[in-house]
Amino acid sequence: MAAQASQGQFRVLPGGLPALNARAYTYHLLQMGEHPEPLIRLLSVQPGSETDAIHLELLPEPVDLRHGTYEALSYVWGSEDDLVAVTFGSQGVAKFFITQNLAEALLHLGYPDRPRILWIDSICINQMDNAEKSTQVAMMGQIYSNATCVLAWLGREADHSKRALELLGWIGRQVIVDWSTMALTSAPDSTDKSLADVQEPLPCSHDESTCIISLLTRPWFTRLWVRQEVHLARKATVQVGLDSLFWDDFKKAGACLYSKYRQQTLGSEWNVTRNVFHTCDSRKYTLDNLTGRLRSSNCQDPRDRIYAIMSMLHESERNVQIKPDYSAPIADAYQRVVLQQVEHHESLIALRECGGSQSSRVPNLPSWVPDWSGSTHTILWPISSAADCFPAIVKYLGHGALRVSGIRCGVVAQTSIV
Repeated sequence: MAAQASQGQFRVLPGGLPALNARAYTYHLLQMGEHPEPLIRLLSVQPGSETDAIHLELLPEPVDLRHGTYEALSYVWGSEDDLVAVTFGSQGVAKFFITQNLAEALLHLGYPDRPRILWIDSICINQMDNAEKSTQVAMMGQIYSNATCVLAWLGREADHSKRALELLGWIGRQVIVDWSTMALTSAPDSTDKSLADVQEPLPCSHDESTCIISLLTRPWFTRLWVRQEVHLARKATVQVGLDSLFWDDFKKAGACLYSKYRQQTLGSEWNVTRNVFHTCDSRKYTLDNLTGRLRSSNCQDPRDRIYAIMSMLHESERNVQIKPDYSAPIADAYQRVVLQQVEHHESLIALRECGGSQSSRVPNLPSWVPDWSGSTHTILWPISSAADCFPAIVKYLGHGALRVSGIRCGVVAQTSIV
């Protein structure tokens, strides 16, 4: 049984100030019992224009995500230093605070003549309840894959973003991408065959290239969670201000730009498009190759560097059961993943991503557990096959100690700095 969520309207007040008689909103329990249904809260954006105050209504009861009809928002939370007050009810009987970026998204996403039903993580999940948060994050893949559409909000219109989106749409429609090999071919109705030739420069002016790169440097592309959110979607659109583009066209444009800039070794532009490519790349993840794939990605909670890619793991990793637990220390969360991998694959390949305990930013992290908390990592052994095809003989002794069987090949007599 799940407790009913109270019904109410949200209203963003002018100037971001809450009503004087507003009280803090209290969430009702979403799920209870040993075998809860996959329930989620949904939000209704009430009709209005982008100049109106935002009116939101929390649906009176949670819904089974398998049967609900909703769109899901993919966005960057943004700074919590300048929050906008949102109130429930026409009299302002309760208040809630959201970031400026989310407030701007809601102003642009509302329909003028009918409600719009959305799932938004920062509102639909009680972020202060670790138990609920852990349960909902475990369902995140289902939430985004069951949505009728995922809306990727990049931010307001600025720096000629309208033109940039038009150009990206045109580029994406000119090419076909083989994602397994990254080979480009011209689309049947292409009007510019040079776009599929990585040796040819991008057929855009300096100003056009500048506005494209400006759009691609927006924070959305560095947020780790967005990779799962758009790749699991049945349908997705990229939105900037009031302008939008189909995700399928956008990611083809991203692959085209990355291939061209990589071939022409253009420094800053290649770094930007490489990061965009990692966001567009829909290939599955493996736990022994997270270092490169997670490069240049950010998330607020270090545990999310594992939780955010759960639904994108390769089929070979399906036996590794990663259960989100935001009450567990970061070191424990990472250690559980390695132990699961060792148990199911009988391999110690994860050791190659361990930079040593001295370089770790995570307290109490064992030396045999990779530190995935940052955007850069040290790979000790890029290629190794010392054990050939033999399974690792490993036993976890508790208290961060791992016992591994091996063969003594020699003794290190002396070390020195090279």
